[in-house]
Amino acid sequence: NEYEFVGHGLRSEDSRERMAETLEVMLRAWTEAPLVHHGKFYRLSLPELRPRPRQRPHPPIWRAVSSADSVRECGRLGAPILIARIPLARIPERLAMYEAGLAESRLEAATRQRLRAQAAVWRFVHVAMA
Repeated sequence: NEYEFVGHGLRSEDSRERMAETLEVMLRAWTEAPLVHHGKFYRLSLPELRPRPRQRPHPPIWRAVSSADSVRECGRLGAPILIARIPLARIPERLAMYEAGLAESRLEAATRQRLRAQAAVWRFVHVAMA
């Protein structure tokens, strides 16, 4: 969201690169001790993350996506997706992009099938007294 980037003094043009580094740091923090990272956006040194995740190798990381490029990239990476902030009519197009990314991945057929079944869509639901 452009407003969030501006509000934090960040550039939205860096969002993909920042997200990639964020995911790298998260995964390494969950699986390495100590963690020393000197990247473009983050610099940190942690002796150990505590508490450590119970799930091995780490908890699943779902990606909220809206652009076709992001959806396809998540398919290539084997990342579960939550399609957000797009009209319902465009959901089939995004799912086709996810499928294309999964086809480009080297994931096993069972993993691709699980990811297809897990793909989620974010919708607002309004509940009121009738």
